[in-house]
Amino acid sequence: MQGLSASGLLEFCAPGEISWSYAQRAYVPAVPSVGLLRSANLLYATLAHEGELERVRPLVDSVRAEFGLERTVWGVKFQEQKVTWEFYWYDHSDGIPLTVSRVHRALEPYLHLPDLNGGWTEPIWSISVDIDSEVLDSGNVPGVHVYLPRSVQPPVCISYFLGSDGLRLENTYFLFQDHDDALFASIDW
Repeated sequence: MQGLSASGLLEFCAPGEISWSYAQRAYVPAVPSVGLLRSANLLYATLAHEGELERVRPLVDSVRAEFGLERTVWGVKFQEQKVTWEFYWYDHSDGIPLTVSRVHRALEPYLHLPDLNGGWTEPIWSISVDIDSEVLDSGNVPGVHVYLPRSVQPPVCISYFLGSDGLRLENTYFLFQDHDDALFASIDW
C-alpha cells in the first residue's frame, strides 16, 4: 500500500461513519474504526498492481455517488491467470429499490451495459458485475449477476447471469438469518 500512501489515495474511516458487513448490514465494530483503512483500499491496491487504477477510479467514484460511500462490496478474483474485480450491491435500506437500471446509471459514464431491464419485475436481493481488463478495454459489460430471493425455508437466493440473451442459472445460496435481522424481516419470503 506504499504506492497508494504516496499518491494520497489511502482512505481512512472517519468519526460517525456506519460500519457495514459484506451483506450491507450495519454493525458495531469490535474495536473503534476511526483511523482504520476503508475496504476500498484493497480494491485500489489490486487495481494499482494490475495497472488499472487510473481507469477504474472514476468508475468507483460514480458508483459511490449512486449507492453511497461504503455501500458497494468489492471482490477481487484471480482465476485462469487473470484478475477480475466484482462489484456487489444489495437491496439495502437507502429507500431506493435496487434495480438493474440503477446499476446501469452508476456504470454508464464509464462502462456500457446492454439493455437488460425490459419488463423486469422480480425483487432483487443483490446485483453484481465483473470487471476485468477486457471489459475496461472494450467499455462493455456483458451482463450482470442477479440474486433473487425465493420463498422457501431456509431462505435461498438463486443466482442468474442476466445478459442480452436472457437469464442463465448460476448458483443457489442458502441464507441464514438472525431472527432480529430487519433486512430479512423486510423481504416477503
